[in-house]
Amino acid sequence: MAEIILKNICKKYDNELYAVKDVNLEIDEKDFVILVGPSGCGKSTTLRMVAGLEEISSGELWIDGELSNYSEPSERGMSMVFQNYALYPNMTVYGNIAFSLKVRKVPKNEIDKRVHEVAKVLEIEHLLDRRPNELSGGQKQRVAIGSAIIREPKVLLMDEPLSNLDAKLRSQMRVELAKLHHDLGATILYVTHDQTEAMTLGTKIVVMKLGIVQQIAPPKEIYDNPANLFVAGFLGSPSMNFIDAEVHMGNDDVILYFNRMTTGKKFILCDERADIAAKKAMNKSVVLGVRPEDVYTYDEAKKLGFERNTVGMEVTIESREMHGAHTFLYYTIDGKQNSICVSHDDKTKVGDKINIYFDPNKIHIFDSQTEQNIFYKGEKS
Repeated sequence: MAEIILKNICKKYDNELYAVKDVNLEIDEKDFVILVGPSGCGKSTTLRMVAGLEEISSGELWIDGELSNYSEPSERGMSMVFQNYALYPNMTVYGNIAFSLKVRKVPKNEIDKRVHEVAKVLEIEHLLDRRPNELSGGQKQRVAIGSAIIREPKVLLMDEPLSNLDAKLRSQMRVELAKLHHDLGATILYVTHDQTEAMTLGTKIVVMKLGIVQQIAPPKEIYDNPANLFVAGFLGSPSMNFIDAEVHMGNDDVILYFNRMTTGKKFILCDERADIAAKKAMNKSVVLGVRPEDVYTYDEAKKLGFERNTVGMEVTIESREMHGAHTFLYYTIDGKQNSICVSHDDKTKVGDKINIYFDPNKIHIFDSQTEQNIFYKGEKS
């Protein structure tokens, strides 16, 4: 296993545009680090620079305490799994998995032992005599992973490995990858645009936008404590609710008044959040952020004791989606589609008007200019 450190890593092209700018990241042994973000954010370029497949324009890459900017890919002790499997069609599964060891002239009995060990871990022993065109997408991906891990690499690099699979297979492979990481104790650097993969697989998530790292933290920390508006909106399905507002003092309370809403629609901040808003956002335009599961109907809010914090906003339900045990009701505020999570037996119908209330302990406030979360506390150690 290896420790990898990226210090101010940049990738700059001839047109002077940065594909990646000032990435700082520490990958410890046995970490499962996910690079996540929309297409074109620089996540795959970052992975390829670590692999040695892309030249580093500036900054330092350290692998096990050695500066490795100019090391050949073969010298870095890494294996890579691509989204298109990269299998040899004329070889059997056994041949594909064994290939890298044959090239190194490892003894045949050692190759045979290790191929069967890997195949057992990946549950593909019964497929060793088949060729790639006889396999399903999930089976091909297991073979590709087997070809990578048989070399016992310091780091396993994965670039969108599940993107070609259907939803059911992706879900199954997520479970298998998590198990593989646990069983092997492997260090993994993994690229995806799929937030579900990021949230379920990673021990550490790196959220990127336009080549710049927005936040690095464990999944729960990212979800509960997003650094800015982009991170808050990118992770979570459905997305966090966003509502334009302004912070003002009212009598002895710090109050959020909602823009372009009926007069009197407001949210009263309390405790530490009120103190922070008073210091950082008084008389400023902001964006209130609250996740769908932290939005409630009047009866639920009253039961939990915080209906008094919100002058209930009346919204019209535009659509309804059932997700197993929960249902999401969608509505629009200020041109933005938002949602509320209710139980599966909720009777609200499309076209109904309801009043919504927010959990005062779960809201976020983002500065409209900087888009930073004023409640962000930095990463917890």
